Amino acid sequence: MEKASLQGSASSAAVSQAQLQGRVAELEAEAASLKASGAGERGGLEAALDRAQQQSRALQRNLDEANVEIEARIEKSKQFANVRQMMAKKNDVIAGLRKHLRENGIAVDGDVAASD
Repeated sequence: MEKASLQGSASSAAVSQAQLQGRVAELEAEAASLKASGAGERGGLEAALDRAQQQSRALQRNLDEANVEIEARIEKSKQFANVRQMMAKKNDVIAGLRKHLRENGIAVDGDVAASD
């Protein structure tokens, strides 16, 4: 149930993220178009460009916040915690095996340090 909920919220956040990115692209294109076209009063174009840039920045902030929220939800999920716990156990097993090999004078070619 929680997995479906996470997938649903992640997919809705992804859709929201895609919509925000699309809107940012539209506003940037509009800003570029306004800047490129010499039509109209320069002050009016600059004001429109400023508004478009402000909207673009606001949408980018919303997009960044949505990304942070998605990452936080994933990290708080039970599945993520289980994977993290399994990885810690496997790392301990590998460290023990490496120690045992070193104690018996066996060097493994291509072995990486634990920090790699």
